[in-house]
Amino acid sequence: MVQHLLNQDVSPNAPDWRRRTAVHVAAKEGAVQNLDALLQAGGNPNVPDQDRNTPLHIAAGSLAGGITPKVITLLLRAGADPNRANAEGKTPLHTAVGQFGAHTPEVVGALLKSGARVQAVTDDGLTPLQLFVRYGPDHGRVVELLLDAGADLDRKTPEGNTPLHVAIKEGGSYGKTAVVDALLAGNADPCVRVAAVCPSAT
Repeated sequence: MVQHLLNQDVSPNAPDWRRRTAVHVAAKEGAVQNLDALLQAGGNPNVPDQDRNTPLHIAAGSLAGGITPKVITLLLRAGADPNRANAEGKTPLHTAVGQFGAHTPEVVGALLKSGARVQAVTDDGLTPLQLFVRYGPDHGRVVELLLDAGADLDRKTPEGNTPLHVAIKEGGSYGKTAVVDALLAGNADPCVRVAAVCPSAT
């Protein structure tokens, strides 16, 4: 169907009312063949929608729905910018770590290899590591990938919490144990203080 429309000279970059193009839609749906055809026909992998989300943001934000790394790879090969910020200041890396799915570690790795900046900060003042520790599941591999790329272990959030504080506070009765283990293995300081309390004592 997409190829038929392209054969009729329909532009792959024509926007809808949200300023999303067919590339955005194919990226969201994980339609690899359609996305490939659109990109080969001149589809723009960096066009922003009304919220300044590019197709790479959209794909990264759909990981919980089963988006495969192939979609991310196609967009990156077509020149998608892994450091473009949306209206909230989030890069695709921020979006990927905030939407956990089975392929998230692989996608995070691909984004980092493509030059995604691990120290990029959202409008709320959060790096990808801080965002993942706050909203992601108890998954140490993503933490390891971010740390290997140079994430700041002890950077405080605007509220004054390090990733270790957040992992302990956000994980329910037992904390996020795999995340805590990964942070400590990366030499996070367990005695950085917030409100005069060492996180090991909370």
